[in-house]
Amino acid sequence: MKTSERGTALLSVLLIVAVMAAIAATALDRLSLSTRLAGNAGVAMQGRQWLVMAEQLAQARLVDAASLTGAQQAQVLGVERSIELPDGQTVTARIEDGSNCFNVNSLVRQRRDGTLRATARRVFQFRDFLQLIGLPESRAQQLADAAGDALDSNDNPRPLGSERMADGSLVPNRAVASPDELAGIEGMDVATWEIVRPWLCALPSHEANSVNVETLRPEQAALLAMLAPEQISLSAARAQIASRPRAGFGSVVDFWNTGPLSGVDLPRQRSQQVTVETGTFRLITRVGEGDSELQQVSLFTVENGVAQLHARRWAEAL
Repeated sequence: MKTSERGTALLSVLLIVAVMAAIAATALDRLSLSTRLAGNAGVAMQGRQWLVMAEQLAQARLVDAASLTGAQQAQVLGVERSIELPDGQTVTARIEDGSNCFNVNSLVRQRRDGTLRATARRVFQFRDFLQLIGLPESRAQQLADAAGDALDSNDNPRPLGSERMADGSLVPNRAVASPDELAGIEGMDVATWEIVRPWLCALPSHEANSVNVETLRPEQAALLAMLAPEQISLSAARAQIASRPRAGFGSVVDFWNTGPLSGVDLPRQRSQQVTVETGTFRLITRVGEGDSELQQVSLFTVENGVAQLHARRWAEAL
């Protein structure tokens, strides 16, 4: 073999070796990634099983909480408890009042024929609420109309609403299981959704939104002020909540007859949106640490001594 041919052969061999090394490295990297993904999936599955177990254990606690008076409920809600697991991990669980939010399903009423119809009064209340949390009036009205269109059964858009989502798809035209189904309504951008989403919930009822003034926090004052923005300012609502006696208000009548809101006279329909107890609870459970942390949010109602699960949502590292 000539010297020049030996050089060419050597280069060919080196090229083949380099290609094989690259293929082997890629294969090993893919194998390593697959192993990590499989491991993460296993950890996530185990974590979800632990969270469901904690959810089942908490159901009895939910029934007990529902049997308490409003002031007693306030003492047990929001308290975080821990459960030690056999594998050394810890599940934390916290029960919150599930009624202190804006129930988007309350924007519509169910008619005798089973169809849903948005009502002007509730859409306007949602508009007022959106303004109270900082949205401009025009944007608040657009989003309130769009939300009403998304939930009602008909195909007739409200004045500033739309029967299509922002991406052009049709709106649900039904009650929703999660407020996240409204994230894509016409007029809702990412920045606005980040403001609005923490306030929203999707309860299994079309009744007018009610708030529990025994557990309402001052930072949630917009839920109280929305009942009559022309009479109840945000500052007055915060002051009323902050003035809550240690033993609680005790009754709705005492709530309206004491503190900064004493003397406020609301129409009956609006005054009935205030309560001093709740049968709707949000259970928040967590397991794991750092990037492997899982959170589960479960929505329960308690009726006749039975805790019924309505919705469950999982999220990572919240």
